[in-house]
Amino acid sequence: MRELFETFGIHWPTILFALINTVILVVGLYFLLVKPVRKIMAARRAKTDEMFSENERLNKEIVGTRLKYEKLSDDAVEKINEMMRASQKTAEDQAAAILSDAKHKAQEMLLNAKAEIESDRLHMEQHFKSEITSLAVDIAAKVLEREVKDKDNAKVIDEAISNWKN
Repeated sequence: MRELFETFGIHWPTILFALINTVILVVGLYFLLVKPVRKIMAARRAKTDEMFSENERLNKEIVGTRLKYEKLSDDAVEKINEMMRASQKTAEDQAAAILSDAKHKAQEMLLNAKAEIESDRLHMEQHFKSEITSLAVDIAAKVLEREVKDKDNAKVIDEAISNWKN
């Protein structure tokens, strides 16, 4: 192997020097690059974990808020439905009261109209009775005034009826 090293011009001090330089380079790079990069990565990981925990807390808060909103929304819908039912019941009660009042007034108007018609009928009956009586008296007076024949009698009755119409 020595011959091989000599053929290529490799010496032990050069190999040793290269090895020491490599070790120094690796140790230097470790302290200059790897350690700070690990520190940065750990800080980023901590920040990411903090963000995830904050995100999880916010998600829980959002879920809680959404549940509160849904409960409030359901309560509001139930109250609205209850108010609508109460309003409908009130409207139906008012409609029934108005209808009952209208029926009562219509019945009262019908009774008043019947009473007025009956009163008018009685008044007209009395009026016609007095007119007929007056007419009969006039006819009787004319008939008694003179002696009449059937022809004259009919003429007097016709005159009395025509006077009565006017």
